[in-house]
Formats: sequence, structure tokens, C-alpha cells
Amino acid sequence: MTVWKFILEFFEMLFDLPRSGAEPPQILDSDTPTLPAAPPRFEWPDAVMREPVPEPEEVSMLPPTYADKKRVIQAILSTFETGKPEGDYSAIIVLPDRAGITYGLHQATRDSLHEIIRRYVAHPDADREWADGLAQYLPRLERDGTRDVDPNALPDWVNSVMDLLVGASDDWTMRQAQDEVFEERYWKPALMHCDDMKLELPLSWAMIYDTCIQSGPAKGVDRIRAKFPGGPPSRGGDEKEWTIAYLNARYLWLSTHERPVVRSSAVRVQQLLGLAEEENWNLDTPFSFGPPYRVTIE
Repeated sequence: MTVWKFILEFFEMLFDLPRSGAEPPQILDSDTPTLPAAPPRFEWPDAVMREPVPEPEEVSMLPPTYADKKRVIQAILSTFETGKPEGDYSAIIVLPDRAGITYGLHQATRDSLHEIIRRYVAHPDADREWADGLAQYLPRLERDGTRDVDPNALPDWVNSVMDLLVGASDDWTMRQAQDEVFEERYWKPALMHCDDMKLELPLSWAMIYDTCIQSGPAKGVDRIRAKFPGGPPSRGGDEKEWTIAYLNARYLWLSTHERPVVRSSAVRVQQLLGLAEEENWNLDTPFSFGPPYRVTIE
């Protein structure tokens, strides 16, 4: 026996290692170690089970009838602007009032018209036939280029813009642009005026919105308020009395205006006064407007 073999066997006996050349020991299945089973999943007793927390409901400070009254008010303004309660996205004209092109559902002019066209041109889904055609006129429209044109002798480029706008009016992205601009620039500011003055009656809202559409949301309302005494509900006034006084002051201002086209618009205030005389402060439908509109709003 060599020295190295002796040493190897010595260590095998010392550490109980399998002998060199021997078969490895067989491990029976019964001897195979097993991991302990996972502990059972803990569950709350029924008495202490926590119910899922429901999602909070959206709370609106507006009355439940707000959406319907907004629809009616929009129909009133569409009637005043286009002669149709349902409105006309394609309606377009140039009046002798130095407003230039007047276009769409609520007759956008000047910076509002420019913003509608800008949004339409930039929309990825816009019909490029109309959008690309309008894009070339944006610089002129931004400079209010149609303001001083003669309605009876329109330049070729103005006729071209008008044709393009009429063509684009069937495109849903153009209609969306019109709706967005009037929502942001006129409807929301009108509601802010109403909230500031604590006006709660839909007819009062229609009166303020009509003023914002025709005279602008920034100064239009303040101009009329300065023309008569008394205060709105926010200053202790009676809403119905104050609204009638506002309508009378606005009618007087429009009907005596130096421009004939503005004087002719006083008829819209007459229609609102008619609703007040009928005590239709909630704008309950149906109701009708007389000449020159001769329509019924459902």
C-alpha cells in the first residue's frame, strides 16, 4: 500500500466518506427530506371583514337641471345668431359693423374666429383639403384682416376664406373647435358673472350669456350694469327685478346705438323680456319667439 492510498483511506474513515471505488449509498424515497407545508392563508373572520371603499361620487354645485337649461340657452343664442334653434355651423356673413367675417354656430368674429381656425388647422384629424387651405390665411386673420372690408365688394381672398369655412363646417373637428372656443371664451365667463352676482334663474343666465356673445365677456356686462341703479342678489337686490332692469337698460342701449346693424339686434332683448313677462324664469319648454325669428324651442 502506498503512502498516498493510506492517507486517503485514513481521511475516508475519519470523515465517514464513501470509500474510493465503492457504490454510492442509495437514498430511499422514504428518507427523502421534504419541506414543511406552507402555513394556511390568514383570513379575517366575517365579523371583521372590511368592505371595499366605494369611489367618491362627483359632487356638482350646479342644479340637477343644469345640462338641460344649458341646452335651452344654447338654442336661444343659436336662434338669435343664425335663426335656427339647432344652430348652423356653416352660417357665415360679413356685416357692415366692422366685425369682419362672422361664422359658425354662434357667429364667431375676429380673435375668436382666428382661434377656431387655428385649432382646426392644428388638429391631426382635420380634413386637410379645408385645413391646409385655411392655414395660408391665418396670418391675415390674426391681423384682423377682414375688419374693414366692404360687404358689398369682398376681396377674392375673403371669398376664398368664406368658401373654405363653409366646406369645413361639416368636419367634426371644425364643429369641435367651435364648441370649445365658445365654451371657454363665452359660456364659462358668463357663468362666472352669474356666480359673482348670485344669479340663479336660467333666464338670467341666458341674458348674461347673450351679452357676452354680442358685446364680449370682459366689458359687455359691466357696461350695461353701469347704466341703471340697483344691485343684483349679491348686493341684496331681488333677482327678477334686477334682471328686468338690466334687460330694459340693454334694450335702450342697443335700440339707440349709432350703427343700424346694432340697433336691429335690440329685438333679441325683446324676446328675453317676453319670457320674463310670461314668468318663464326657468326656461321651461316649449316656448316660442315672435318676429323676426318665428321659431319654437322644444
